Amino acid sequence: MFDLFIYPFGFKKNEEYSNLTGYFAGNVHRKATRTRVEDIIVIRFTPFRKLNDEIEKQINLIVAKAGDQFYKTKGPITTAAKLAGEFFNNLLNQINIKNTSQSPILGSFHLLVLNKDDLYLVHAGGSTSYHLSRTRIEKFEDRTYGIEGIGVGKTIKLRFFHTKIYESDRIILTTKSPKTWTKETLFDNQRLSISHLRRSLRQLSQDDFEAVIIQFRNGNGSVHQLKLDSAEFSSIDYEEIDTPFHDTPPVSPVPFSSSEYNENINEESLPAEEIFSEKFDDEPLDDLTRELPNFLLGENSEKTSTEQFQLNIFEDGSAKQTPKDEEIPQQQSLEGIYLSGDKWDSEKIRKKVQKKKVTKNESKAFAIFLLGVRKFFHNLNEKYRTITNNVKKGLHKVVKSTSRSNVDKDPNYLSSSSMLMIAILVALFVSAIGITSYLQSGVGSQQTELIANANLLISDALDEPDVNNQILMYQEALRLVTESESYGKSESTTEIKRFIQTQLDELQGVTRIDIQPTIFGGLDKRIQISRMGSNTNGDVYALDSGTGRVIRMIATRPDYIIDNSFTCGPGKYGEVIVDPLIDIEPVNYANKINTSLMGIDGRGNLIMCIPGSDPIAIELKRSDLNWGEIKALAFNGYSLYVLDSGSKNRDIYRYPSNNYAFDQVPESIFSSNIPENLAGSLDISVNQEELFLVHANGQLTRCNLNQLTCENNIGYGLILGGKTRESYSVLPGSKISQVYVTLPPDPSIYFMDENNQAIFHFSMALNLQQQISPNLSSRANNLDESSKLTAFTVNPNGIIHFAYENLIYFGYLP
Repeated sequence: MFDLFIYPFGFKKNEEYSNLTGYFAGNVHRKATRTRVEDIIVIRFTPFRKLNDEIEKQINLIVAKAGDQFYKTKGPITTAAKLAGEFFNNLLNQINIKNTSQSPILGSFHLLVLNKDDLYLVHAGGSTSYHLSRTRIEKFEDRTYGIEGIGVGKTIKLRFFHTKIYESDRIILTTKSPKTWTKETLFDNQRLSISHLRRSLRQLSQDDFEAVIIQFRNGNGSVHQLKLDSAEFSSIDYEEIDTPFHDTPPVSPVPFSSSEYNENINEESLPAEEIFSEKFDDEPLDDLTRELPNFLLGENSEKTSTEQFQLNIFEDGSAKQTPKDEEIPQQQSLEGIYLSGDKWDSEKIRKKVQKKKVTKNESKAFAIFLLGVRKFFHNLNEKYRTITNNVKKGLHKVVKSTSRSNVDKDPNYLSSSSMLMIAILVALFVSAIGITSYLQSGVGSQQTELIANANLLISDALDEPDVNNQILMYQEALRLVTESESYGKSESTTEIKRFIQTQLDELQGVTRIDIQPTIFGGLDKRIQISRMGSNTNGDVYALDSGTGRVIRMIATRPDYIIDNSFTCGPGKYGEVIVDPLIDIEPVNYANKINTSLMGIDGRGNLIMCIPGSDPIAIELKRSDLNWGEIKALAFNGYSLYVLDSGSKNRDIYRYPSNNYAFDQVPESIFSSNIPENLAGSLDISVNQEELFLVHANGQLTRCNLNQLTCENNIGYGLILGGKTRESYSVLPGSKISQVYVTLPPDPSIYFMDENNQAIFHFSMALNLQQQISPNLSSRANNLDESSKLTAFTVNPNGIIHFAYENLIYFGYLP
């Protein structure tokens, strides 16, 4: 984590000033959401014309409000930054609308966000930033000025940049930078102190300008305001200062005001040794017994106008309150540092302080903390003793076995083999420590890089007008964040994933339903559910692809129980030997044999399963050709349909029921015109008059069973982005593998999408009704984004079941 040392300044008519309009710097405050804890921001709005005092106050006010908006926004950094920029632009437009008698306030906009070592730069209205590191200079520029900066329209075009920050790096924020500020001239000045750098920028510039210089130093996330005094650095580079800073710890959420400054640049600078000894080393560290300034203890103190209204932003009762469980401790200081190293306060708050007694609650909390620390070190010491004792015992055994006689003579004697063993163990310990440190460093770098790229994709998606492109961008961002979690999960990655999923749900019309386990305690982990079906009475059937057997689950309250007496799977039934089943079909029609489920194996053997009785098996008659690859079956009460999608032999055969005997020679529903793309097809489903066939490429074929005619690639009816209905050959970004047609009272078609782990609900006219996905945060479940949806079924009564290999859950359709 870095500390920020910030110096805002400008030159006009050969005079330097540091009270810039529209400048805000701060870190997390008590109303911030938890995902913003590690974010530090700097906002700079540069007006293109001179403003009067009243307008300056309004601009400073809305800049501070934009900072407050950023910290109260959940989700990725880029989303919070975009909303803060739009929030500021909206308030600026309101000011321009009210001030009709004056020309509108236009300007450029900077928003800098630091999260650990990731720096995000947001530009609008012609803003420019420079990143000065030890090895290179990077220039980030917004070349799209709009009309004349921001403030003239309701929309704002934001450009996002990302870079990595290292110790002693510097950032320069400016607008319409002088032409003399080239990478070559700035590279020559990259190792200068901040004081030298500002002088160099002044010497390079012939025109007036304003800029903000930011330097990054290793620290704890504090923000330090720099300003001029008579002892500014002149003879020493800032990088050479090794003495630690002992400033006031960050405790107040108030952002720094730049309205107070103490300029005297003509006096001589202090020598380096005087700065070190008097300004840093001799300053004592804060502790609990020191007298604290009034503003740290909640006392009222006088403030400048800029400080006061920035304080009011965070105390504004009209602002939307953040829940208490998301309140963040205060972490910002009112104090700053002169360029010379002296600490400064606002002059009016430097009053005599009084010692404050520690309250009873504070003492109790501190005592509990000390006890916790003592217990931690006690446990650590015990573990250390245990490890060292074990090592000593092991070494003693080695020594004793290798040189017993020498030990008897000299207890301190170690044999050569013992010393060799010690040397090997030491080398192993050192190597293990080094490898662990290296891997942790590399893992952290890879994770932050993935999250940074995901944030940039989210930013692009927010500005993308095409809905399909938005979906693809969000899906790729989700993939990157999911990949980053392989290096460790955090609240930040969870929040980003939740935001992306919400955006995808909105774009794709996803309905999230609460789920609960179908079987309390779950099924055996060796079970892999590949197909499911359900009866109108509520019974649910699941096919285990590993054994080829069917599990029957009977509806109870509040869940389901397994019927262990139900037999439906491979075996010999009569004269027919049934292999492991590859597909099942529920029977929801009255029949004399009381079968409730059908199944088929790879050799064309049909099995009809009966609760409480043994199954009935039938060897289906073949056509003139042998079977190719049986993939699925379907039944509409009076005909059985079998999908054979082999590469050589392929067809969809129809077997008349003949009172559930299925003893006739089948006929092809295609007559002699069998489509080529039937090979590799995945699934079929039927109702009384129509059959639906899903191809391997996701296309859909619909066949009229009365006329035996088929229409290939009929398309899916979608309405995306609020536009009119369009027919798509395949569902965008999906991988359809199963289809299921439900019976009245609500006949519908459902498709399973393996890519998005979702179910598409279509009307019989093939218009999308909704996309259904389980709410993974509902109740206790063992699912996450990596869980693979393998099967589903929908009950006519509005209950949907999801199978994730051996885990089955159910929910209620909206």
